[in-house]
Amino acid sequence: MIHQGEIIEPLLDVRNLRTEFATDGGTVRAVDDASFSIMPGERIAVVGESGSGKSAMAMSILRLLVYPGRVVGGDVLLEGTNLAQLGERQLKMLRGRTVGTVFQDPMSSLDPVMRVSKQMIAPIMRNLGMTYTNLH
Repeated sequence: MIHQGEIIEPLLDVRNLRTEFATDGGTVRAVDDASFSIMPGERIAVVGESGSGKSAMAMSILRLLVYPGRVVGGDVLLEGTNLAQLGERQLKMLRGRTVGTVFQDPMSSLDPVMRVSKQMIAPIMRNLGMTYTNLH
């Protein structure tokens, strides 16, 4: 994209993403050739029926997908960096600081015995190198 003579790169560029799950009944393609770009200042909403692959796509983008799921094709570029080429340590530095997701099911995403505020603040503090004693 060109804005006032300046070339602006996408913050997130997903190209032909494909994700599959191995099941007893065979391979299920959960994400089939998803492509989109998010430019600075833009937002995106992913909508669809339950089981349509929304969460699988988010997990694939952030490289949080676990067996039996696997990304079988495509590229995910975050600020021009191909996430498939990063190691787990580098990914952990990006997650929560540069990119993240809000999972849709609070019962599986939130700990019912911990205050929501603490659960929301903890990743931010970890990424900024802060402790709760730094807050007071």
